[in-house]
Amino acid sequence: MNNVLKKDFEFFTAGETSAVHDHDVLHYTKPERNELDMVLSAEASELADRDDDKYKSKEWTVHDFREILRKWQKDVGDDGGWFGLYLSHHDAPRMVSTFADDGKYRIPSAKLLATLLHTLRGTPFIFQGEELGMTNYPDFETIDTIKEQEAHSYHELKVDEQDASETTIMDRIHDKTRDHSRTPMQWDASDQAGFTTGIPWLPVNPNYKEINVQDGMKNPDSVLQFYRKLIRLRKENSIMVYGDFETILHDHDQIFGYLRRLDEEEWVILLNMTNQEALYDIPSECVDDWDKKHCVISNYPHVDNQRVMRPYEAIVYKYVK
Repeated sequence: MNNVLKKDFEFFTAGETSAVHDHDVLHYTKPERNELDMVLSAEASELADRDDDKYKSKEWTVHDFREILRKWQKDVGDDGGWFGLYLSHHDAPRMVSTFADDGKYRIPSAKLLATLLHTLRGTPFIFQGEELGMTNYPDFETIDTIKEQEAHSYHELKVDEQDASETTIMDRIHDKTRDHSRTPMQWDASDQAGFTTGIPWLPVNPNYKEINVQDGMKNPDSVLQFYRKLIRLRKENSIMVYGDFETILHDHDQIFGYLRRLDEEEWVILLNMTNQEALYDIPSECVDDWDKKHCVISNYPHVDNQRVMRPYEAIVYKYVK
């Protein structure tokens, strides 16, 4: 396909490779092999799923998250492999409800996840609604309210096996159904969120009056405007795309920290991935140049020389050596 088409057309190829190991990605995406431009791996997006039953949730830690991303950034990225970056998609729940906080800290935590995806090596994929901080639908209470066929099959199987109570089975499905990511796009605060004048296949999330494109366009501090800032930063700074990657604060239980380096430039990214304040010391890799840094973007009003990160705070520093 590449040999026939790429000489006449501009396009890129992305392989959906959910079952492929990271070392195989190099065989698919190294430029000299002329196969795929990138692969899409579900490993990070499935971190909260049990291996034996994807409808059962699994506890995850910042250490788990760090190791998965380190592996892809270093083991694949350092050797010339390339990959797409995402945490939610049409077959998974909303990322802010899965990996962050869709209640009190919805806005800062949605901005934190956006910061993560746009400051890593790879190509960010934004699933519709992520740029608004859209959340899981709250009212999938019975199996009759679910459209997803796999969820119906799972429900039937578990009921037949008497695996658990109806309430427990529905709690699992409610947490994990892909219908969450398929509710209508929330364009404005009008009926059906401006998506249609008819009856949509899935119901509109009732929070559409507070979370919608029209509101996001007007509010300079919205999640949507934050995505725009990140996209602009990435387009204007090659380090965000091509810079080397190195983790810092390796043993921290709350903060995922990493460096991006390109030529004489270095950026420091600090992400408090919890709903609690997080204390930290200056990373040893940054001590010599810490006073030269300045904040490029953050999801809270920035405080210079702080050593405490607020819940779901994301900070990007840069300095030139």
